Amino acid sequence: MRRISVVGLGSFGMALARELARLGAQVTAVDDDLAHVEAVKDDVHAAVRMDGRDREALSEQGIHRADVAVVCMGEDFEAAEICAVHLQELGCPKVVVRGTSEERVEILTALVPHVITPAIEAARTLAVRLLAPGLDWYESFPGEHDIAMTIVPEEHDGRTLAEVYGNASGAHPVMLRRGEGHGCELMTTPVTTTPLRAGDHVFWFGTEKQLRHLGGRS
Repeated sequence: MRRISVVGLGSFGMALARELARLGAQVTAVDDDLAHVEAVKDDVHAAVRMDGRDREALSEQGIHRADVAVVCMGEDFEAAEICAVHLQELGCPKVVVRGTSEERVEILTALVPHVITPAIEAARTLAVRLLAPGLDWYESFPGEHDIAMTIVPEEHDGRTLAEVYGNASGAHPVMLRRGEGHGCELMTTPVTTTPLRAGDHVFWFGTEKQLRHLGGRS
């Protein structure tokens, strides 16, 4: 069982702690606000009220002995920095820090190798989906390429991948999923002659521009 410490129980940290616990992780949730600790204590393995900037307290509570420690003190940038540095010095195998702006990400990246920006990533994902309504799912990644999914509508049942999507302006189909649950079929690297069925989920790999064009197709 993976042991994960979540330091900072704002809306993001609390949701993350609960979801990790639901998925089977042994979660220790930390915050200096008693109300936040009380709110999550029944959902996680342990909930601790303490100041994440306190190196001695982090050590005494064994927060650094988790497989991963996630610092979610995004609104208090200085506190997030201090906590992340303490956890690294105490020997935590992996420290992940939530950044709330591009400027803060640059600073945090100089301190720890793993920085996440959920708000920025969510905003980018939503922007692309609003501009490309034909995409049923979109996920952005660091770098030039992202992944998107389209669902084949009823009117295209029986047509081939090429007939429905053409060359998709350079986006590459990387997987097709047919059906749901244990009975679903997966086809990796589908080809242009692959016949489609209504409801098929087609996953695509490409640049943001390529995927936006794909999602704007009728």
